[in-house]
Amino acid sequence: FLAQMSHEIRTPINAVIGMNEMILRECKDASILKYSRNVAQASEALLSLINDILDFSKIESGKMELVEETYKFDEMLKNLINMIKPRAEKKNLEFIVNINENIPNELFGDSVRIRQVVINFLTNAVKYTKVGSVTFSVDMESKTDDTVMLKFSVKDTGIGIRDEDKKRLFKDFERFDSHQNKNIEGTGLGLAITKKLVDMMKGRVQVDSVYGEGSTFMVMIPQKIMGTELIGNFNDKLKLMPSTQQTYSASFIAPDAKILVVDDNEMNLLVVTSLLKQTQIKVDTAMSGMSALKKLADNYYDVIFLDQMMPSLDGIQTLHLAKEMPNNKSIKSPVIALTANAISGAREMFLSEGFTDYLTKPINSQEMEQMLINYLPVEKIQTPEAVETETQSTDEPVNSDTNNYEYLNVGLGLQYSANMLDMYKNILSLFCQMKNEKQSKIQEAYDNENWQDYTTFVHALKSTALSVGGEKISAAAKQLETAGKIIISNTSSELEKHQSIEYIKQHHEEAMRLYDLLVSDGNRFLGNDTVETEETETKPVENIENITNDEISATAENVTNDVEESTPSQTYENINTELGVHECSDMPEVYVEMLKMFCEDKDTQQEKLKQAFDEGNWQDYISAIQELESSAYTIGGEKLSKLLKSIETACKMLTSDFTSEAEKQQSIDYIKQHHEEAIQLYDALVDEGNNVINKI
Repeated sequence: FLAQMSHEIRTPINAVIGMNEMILRECKDASILKYSRNVAQASEALLSLINDILDFSKIESGKMELVEETYKFDEMLKNLINMIKPRAEKKNLEFIVNINENIPNELFGDSVRIRQVVINFLTNAVKYTKVGSVTFSVDMESKTDDTVMLKFSVKDTGIGIRDEDKKRLFKDFERFDSHQNKNIEGTGLGLAITKKLVDMMKGRVQVDSVYGEGSTFMVMIPQKIMGTELIGNFNDKLKLMPSTQQTYSASFIAPDAKILVVDDNEMNLLVVTSLLKQTQIKVDTAMSGMSALKKLADNYYDVIFLDQMMPSLDGIQTLHLAKEMPNNKSIKSPVIALTANAISGAREMFLSEGFTDYLTKPINSQEMEQMLINYLPVEKIQTPEAVETETQSTDEPVNSDTNNYEYLNVGLGLQYSANMLDMYKNILSLFCQMKNEKQSKIQEAYDNENWQDYTTFVHALKSTALSVGGEKISAAAKQLETAGKIIISNTSSELEKHQSIEYIKQHHEEAMRLYDLLVSDGNRFLGNDTVETEETETKPVENIENITNDEISATAENVTNDVEESTPSQTYENINTELGVHECSDMPEVYVEMLKMFCEDKDTQQEKLKQAFDEGNWQDYISAIQELESSAYTIGGEKLSKLLKSIETACKMLTSDFTSEAEKQQSIDYIKQHHEEAIQLYDALVDEGNNVINKI
């Protein structure tokens, strides 16, 4: 009955999906679009389930027939990979493709059913892999004059399959290891259908798997050869992009508008200010949550872009504090989250935390401009007049050497720079200049097994590298970030944390090597072939507008002299100004502002510490300790930071499910012994900090 009714069942579902797609394209109402996106997700899931049942019933009733015809093998593979690759990237998985160049390209067979079989293996690989990679390989098991035995292999680093479950793998409606797979949807029909389709095509399936380490599914299918053309270098075909790009022009101007962009990464601030240059918007920036709060108290902004992942105060914490500030002059202004995590449900999460909307990184200029059109006051938006742009047309290659870089995709970098060559060179130059500093922070966090900071740093590298065209290091950083998140998550099991630590240890050095190679390619593109990367100093790019925008009367040069000459670190017992300046990206003017905010914030932070301590609220206490530890180290308070680290360790012992009652009591005793010492050190550090500020 189902086999006969397949057309009647599919038709209304396709109509729902098709009409809903038109709503998604044409509707501008935010609430309706939210409903429509939910409809899209539900209807696609329903269609997938129905298709499985219908295909199975057709096979069982003998209604399934192969439709064989001549087809181009490379076109089938491209369509297949384009479908699976985004799913892998969405989970921060590396997707590796290996195709034998000597496979015939003109084949005869049922390409639709081959595609269905391979997609099923790839989908399962992505579905059951949390961290690591999925490798898709295509080779020839054998070849004659008129027939080739294609060999498809899908290898993952997922959960693997128990030996006792392998024999049930291709049975109808079977799903196993339900505890591990309880959150993964499916009918249990996929592999059963796959096996039946492979049998129909006179092929065979093979499975190798180690439980807890991963699986490899292989399928061999014979196909007739219809021509002499070979598939060739398939990876090069995937990289081919259109040779021309549209010339950029601002979609609006808003010279009377003022926005605030908050991000702890200097390069991200440069990207935003550069992308918005032609809109004539006044862009103010802040490099930390603390700095942002001060600016919100002093200025009114029409829109605020706030990075979600920053050390000390992250975006969510900063937003919550901003909403509680009685002197916040921009309390009613829209706040847009900036995030490199474009995951399903992200928008809903950010909205629930109080954000107005969110924008993914690397930032797309058109998306950012559209976001501003949506949220800037209407009266401040003007139609752009004819202005000369700095756009570099890409109708001709930027230079003859553009495509000769293994680790730098110049075309992709130009896209993220709105095809403006000068802007791209500025951003790439800053990326290369800052490499030593950023890489040393990553290495230090790795060496100290400080996975919280490590995750933050590789998260930043993921987006900044991609924005200059560093696809390989960006992909590697994404995987390291995913592993880091598993380690620091409260919901991860000890086994998952251990596996993730091992993954980082196995891949960290390779990621740092890719970082070096990208910067080497970048310097070569910029004409800096003679630059020794290890000796490169971090210098601010000259034409960045409002990167710091500090309200400090002294110039940066005077501040540098004052910090270096008037306040040498050895003259202070509790504050190391040299370390503080270094932690503030070697920008003394930023250091002074951070030091001011640290000192001004003392009473509030001490009250939070004391209240949590007096109440024995160790969860709030550890949060306050972590926040203070990070900000203290940033301004050069090594002694306080070190003591807080030890108290934090005791707090973690106290809140761990694996700690005995005796150990918990020891932890409480340790905290009580050192709490007052931490408060006294805090007071002394602030006194010395105010002394530094007064001398300057």
